[in-house]
Amino acid sequence: MDSTPSTMPVLGYTDRPSVRPGETLDIYVSCIEADGYDAELVRLRHGDLSIDGPGMKVDKVPAEGLEGHHIGQLQRTPAGSLAVLPANNWLDGHSWSVQIKVCPWGPGVERESILHMADAQGNGLAIFLEDGHFRAALLRGSTELQVGGEATFESRCWYQVTLTLTDQELRLETAPTGAPPASRLRFRDPRGHETVSVSIEDDAPVIGEAEVWLAGRPIADAPAPFADMHFTGKLEGPSFGPGSGAMAAWVVDFAAELADVTLHDRCSARAPSGTIEGSVYNLPMRAVTGSEWNGEQTDYHSAPEQYAAIHFHPTDLSDAGWKVSISFEVPDNLPSGVYAARLTSASGVDHVPFVVSPPKGATTAPIALLLPTASYLAYANDMVGPDMESVQLVSGRVPNLQPESMHLHMHRELGASLYDHHGDGSGVCFSAWRRPLLNVRPGYNFFGPRVWQFNADLHIVDWLLEKGFDFDVLTDHDLHAEGIDLLSGYRAVMTGTHPEYYSARMLDAMEAYVEGGGRLMYMGGNGFYWVTGFDPNGSGAIEVRRFAATETWTSQPGQVRLQFTGEPAGIWRHRGRAPQRLAGVGFVAQGLDVSGFYRRLDPSVRGDADAWVFEGVDGEVIGDFGLVGGGASGLELDSVNQELGTPPQTQILASSEGQHSDLMLEVRENIGITLPNMGGTQDPVVRADLTIFELDGGGAVFSTSSIAWSGSLSYNGYDNSVSRVTENVLRRFSSR
Repeated sequence: MDSTPSTMPVLGYTDRPSVRPGETLDIYVSCIEADGYDAELVRLRHGDLSIDGPGMKVDKVPAEGLEGHHIGQLQRTPAGSLAVLPANNWLDGHSWSVQIKVCPWGPGVERESILHMADAQGNGLAIFLEDGHFRAALLRGSTELQVGGEATFESRCWYQVTLTLTDQELRLETAPTGAPPASRLRFRDPRGHETVSVSIEDDAPVIGEAEVWLAGRPIADAPAPFADMHFTGKLEGPSFGPGSGAMAAWVVDFAAELADVTLHDRCSARAPSGTIEGSVYNLPMRAVTGSEWNGEQTDYHSAPEQYAAIHFHPTDLSDAGWKVSISFEVPDNLPSGVYAARLTSASGVDHVPFVVSPPKGATTAPIALLLPTASYLAYANDMVGPDMESVQLVSGRVPNLQPESMHLHMHRELGASLYDHHGDGSGVCFSAWRRPLLNVRPGYNFFGPRVWQFNADLHIVDWLLEKGFDFDVLTDHDLHAEGIDLLSGYRAVMTGTHPEYYSARMLDAMEAYVEGGGRLMYMGGNGFYWVTGFDPNGSGAIEVRRFAATETWTSQPGQVRLQFTGEPAGIWRHRGRAPQRLAGVGFVAQGLDVSGFYRRLDPSVRGDADAWVFEGVDGEVIGDFGLVGGGASGLELDSVNQELGTPPQTQILASSEGQHSDLMLEVRENIGITLPNMGGTQDPVVRADLTIFELDGGGAVFSTSSIAWSGSLSYNGYDNSVSRVTENVLRRFSSR
């Protein structure tokens, strides 16, 4: 939050998605109200505000140490990535040279700081973009001597920039550089070569021990990562040395950290005299192609010298960096569930959700509900509603933006989602947990009339509580951290409605659970889809790089491996682990308008071994009602595909074929060439398959294959066909 007008006078976030009894959860709050705010603990049951459903349902829970009145403070968020090297005597004497390779991605109209070096007296230098040109300055306290030419740069092309100081002049040289595939243009404007200089009338200042800031200018009296004049684009190989043409004394090689994924937040300068460690802030994109990328490598491990760049953005954010407002020690007797710190100021309310998981190594119920917190992060603070020009076209209606969306629109410093673009057009590949996630809130609807992710999953929470099931709540972050050990004690595990983002460790654990006799209820659609990296340093942030799938942006050539893990990115299907291998079904269609229903297959077609699934269900139609588009089959759909690994013993119980509009389209990874008639009224592939299969060891998987399924659970007081089928399966799966 800053001085920009706000529709959210109080808001907060937690330090992690889940906490266990006896542990302490830190809560960070920013409040613009002078009188502060009141806090209380609530257990979340249902967060869909649709008039056709049960509405908001929360239960207040006593919470010593959390509830009560708290002093408010405005907390500012230092968005924008940069790298900082600590104070050092980089330059010795009056004659020296600084060199750096630059690939601008922005227009460079307003001043963008490429390199800023200054000592305690304000003496130093700066290289920057301004008015579409490369410029530099000799800093003398509060004044500066500038030098710059008239040559314009080409966006997404590499240049070598050299700034040289002698007793007589300050000289700036720019020249196109690098291997041809590394830059956007093969044939470039020859006027990109330029040398300009300015005479120094007085003696040049001696620059003492100076900090070096890359991709941003330090703000007076503010620590890193607070900066301004953020640079948009790639930087590579800063070096500092004595006069022009001499060997550099200090060289910064951004590729040096690529061999160890835990070092992504560090950089280092090396010289014959030693090494100086610096810091990289706010998750700029590493493992990106540099000036020497020749187009023959896509694995940065094989050619780190071709990936020696960092891509910086003013909108990068790894941690909002607020001060802790409340430290809440979770009582030992607090049941596992979905909770929130409810913050109430004079004119606003915010719910800050978190999960209370069972004690480590323990199961306190036979059933586990696994909330897809990685998927929450992927969509967190998405700007699709305000920014996406085609949102009305794909959803079939005018978006209705809520206060949270308008706040995000005005406060881009809170970070974007993995569905958004940075200002330079590149895709956002990181999403951080430690910031307000305003669409992970009870009552929030995406684009207006539909729930998605968190509130869709509260449909399941509400149904489990109404039906009297005893269950624990877990998160993706728990699963990634603990693997199969987290699941092994449960008779049945239920997913959320859209578990789309999965790490290799998570996928391994789910497969091992089913193989070991566990029963999995896949309660959604488009699950187990994107290869997802978790920050190895434990911040809770995730990474995705998109290509050759259903996506809102596509990774740049050569940038197809995850920075956090080093593994190939993309979708699991392209790594031989299609969702059908685990769940029997996989992503087949997407449409955001209305939902359809399922029709039971005739027993003569499917057999009657699984007739128990439909016990108490009358008729052939399942789910022609619901809070999500009016039916149980909608938003994103899955179906069987034997070629992609659907187990041969899989039984299709019901399908939604022919129940969808032409805004429900087959996914692009299924289609080798562009074809007409890919909509739901004409394409038989566009359907959701309700399926089940069993393994000899007692394991079993039931799949609903639709994000909308759980939105039908509460219809008619929870007495309906969708609720009955779900209850039949869960009672059977959770029995001994």
